[in-house]
Amino acid sequence: MSKGKAFVVVGHSNWGKSRTLRQLTGSKRKAWIQIKDFRIFIRRMSNDDIAKDLKEFLEKIDPNFKRIIIITLCPNFDDPDRRTKEILNLLKDK
Repeated sequence: MSKGKAFVVVGHSNWGKSRTLRQLTGSKRKAWIQIKDFRIFIRRMSNDDIAKDLKEFLEKIDPNFKRIIIITLCPNFDDPDRRTKEILNLLKDK
């Protein structure tokens, strides 16, 4: 499996992560955009929206299909160090 590239917009709850990416995706929470020769998948829902959903998304993502992604990450977890590292490790492995 080849590795993809991930860009992570990080901020606490209500800091405008999703609003920032909405400028690229319009009304869609998940969308493909084209920038020059690059096809980029954007997922603007953060783990502070639906915590389990971000982890499941990263576990299932196929870097051969979604080579470049932009996601949002909120470090507001019950155990921020452990959960944030868990998310980052999933990204690193893919």
